Amino acid sequence: MYKILLLMSFSITLIAQNFKGQEPIKPVDTRSRPTLGRCKGRVELGDVIIENKFEGGACEQPYLDSTGAICIPIAPENEPINSSPWYAFRISTEEHREVEIKLIYPSKYKHRYDPKWSGDRVHWHQLGGKSSGSEYTFYLELSNRPLFVASQPLFTSSDVYRWILDLTGSEPLKIGNTPNGLPIPYFEIGNKSSKRQLVFLGRQHPPEVTGHKAMQYFIEELSQLPEFTDNYHALVLPLLNPDGVDAGNWRHNSRGVDLNRDWYEFHQDETRLVRDFLKNWVQGDLIFSIDFHSTYEDIYYIVNPDLKKGRTRFVEEWIRTSSKHLPDYSPHIKPLYFEPPTSTAFSYLFETYGTEALVFEIGDKTEDEFIRKKSRASARELVEILKKY
Repeated sequence: MYKILLLMSFSITLIAQNFKGQEPIKPVDTRSRPTLGRCKGRVELGDVIIENKFEGGACEQPYLDSTGAICIPIAPENEPINSSPWYAFRISTEEHREVEIKLIYPSKYKHRYDPKWSGDRVHWHQLGGKSSGSEYTFYLELSNRPLFVASQPLFTSSDVYRWILDLTGSEPLKIGNTPNGLPIPYFEIGNKSSKRQLVFLGRQHPPEVTGHKAMQYFIEELSQLPEFTDNYHALVLPLLNPDGVDAGNWRHNSRGVDLNRDWYEFHQDETRLVRDFLKNWVQGDLIFSIDFHSTYEDIYYIVNPDLKKGRTRFVEEWIRTSSKHLPDYSPHIKPLYFEPPTSTAFSYLFETYGTEALVFEIGDKTEDEFIRKKSRASARELVEILKKY
């Protein structure tokens, strides 16, 4: 077993009651922009070996400082960018010993994701540390058995494809390929002859692993409910940005753009592919869509209720009934879309198809067991609420 020295964490956090969520999203230029060339390789610092040549691996050239601490520079793919500093690397030593590791951020960014380590990429363990300015310091005991260290548990394109295969028994289909040639996978659940359709999508932003977990639990539960699978037809797009995920990007795709700001201009291949696929796929009534994400704390973003006059409205009722299964939990609900342009996926789906639309956001530090309970309760309650509409 590895002995981890846990320090009290002084990382930047937001208290739930102080978290206000996003303000209405303003349109931005989503034409392609240059990105930082990700250096994937291996570095030896004395007897320490550090490498990031794997899906999701990301850090700049490591070095030793004057005290012998291992410094890992972290840099965004380009700017301006949301402060979601992703990092992932593999590290080992020739002899068993404890090492000091410093994550070094550009001066304008702060530490956000406390490090986790794993020996197998399946079981992850939280590390504590201390934040000081643009540095975050932690300690880790190493040996010649390499450990992964990452800002969030690694869940890359290969992992998504395996999940789809395990869930459906079939290899994932694709709506097309990204600029880097990776497939954008999809699968369907339910009754394909049903005209009552739903769309679930996620992972537009690479570091948002907790949101991806919520989608997994939610879809797994729905797929086991005959009342859903007999009567509804759902499209699942679990990985819209495989280029960004596998590169270890903070936010953007391989063309340096936030995909969830490109649902009006459609400059990017990924959003165009989804748009064009949906034009053919939607054959009946698209009654609901969810876009899964992560942020500082759990929150639901909804369409301004004033825009839904004369339309089906069940989202807020569904959130409240789902939350009754979670003791001492009060859902945070905030309108995010008020008027065009439709920069985001959920606003585009609302305006184009008249569907109820929601952004399902999970906190960066929300515990996995809570995510599981919340997501599965939400799936069960969705089936119940849909019976009324």
